[in-house]
Amino acid sequence: MHTNRTRAESFGAVAEVYELARPSYPPALVDDLLAGAPADALDVGCGTGKAARLLTQRGVPVLGVEVDARMAAVARAHGLTVDIGTFEQWNAAGRQFDLIVSGQAWHWIDPDAGAAKAAVLLRPGGLLAPFWNFSAVDAALRARIDAAYARVAPQVTDRSMARSDDPAGRRAAARKRVVRERRAPPVPVGTRLHPRRVAGARPHT
Repeated sequence: MHTNRTRAESFGAVAEVYELARPSYPPALVDDLLAGAPADALDVGCGTGKAARLLTQRGVPVLGVEVDARMAAVARAHGLTVDIGTFEQWNAAGRQFDLIVSGQAWHWIDPDAGAAKAAVLLRPGGLLAPFWNFSAVDAALRARIDAAYARVAPQVTDRSMARSDDPAGRRAAARKRVVRERRAPPVPVGTRLHPRRVAGARPHT
C-alpha cells in the first residue's frame, strides 16, 4: 500500500474536511502511549495533528513529520511543529525520541525502511506505536456506505471495513497482516492498541 503515492499524498486536497471528519483516539490509548513517561515524541505522518495534539495536551513535546504541506499547515495552525517530507527520507539531524507514534498512517510507510529508521531514532527503551481506528456499523448504515462506495469507488468496496459481516474478525486479520508485513528486525512493530517496546531495549532513565 505504501507504494501508492498518489493515494498517500491525496488527503491534503481536502485537509480541512479531513480535520473535521477524521475521528480522534480514545484516552485509554493515550494512557498506554504515555505509560513509560516519554520526554518527547515523534508523530510519523502526523496529518492535521489529531494524535499529536492528544500528546501535547498531556505535556509531551511532539514533532510531526508529514509529506503533505497542506495537511501540515492545519497541524501548525493548532500550534504543532511539523517538518515536511516522507519519513523514510526525512533528516532527523541526529535527534532521537522516547516515543514514535503513527495514527492512521504507518501503512503509507515502507515497512522495512520505516522500521529500521524507527530503531535508529528511538532512544534505549523507546516505544514505536502505530495505531488505527476501526468501526463496526449496523446493517442499515453498512448498506448506505456500500452504496456510496459502489457509486464513487467500486474498486475498493469489497475491502471496506463497514461491509464485513464480521468486523471483529476482519480487524483481527488486519492486525495479523500488519504485524507480519512490518516485521523487520530490530523493531517488531506492536499491536495497534497495545504497542510493544523495542526488542532488547533497556528502560530509559
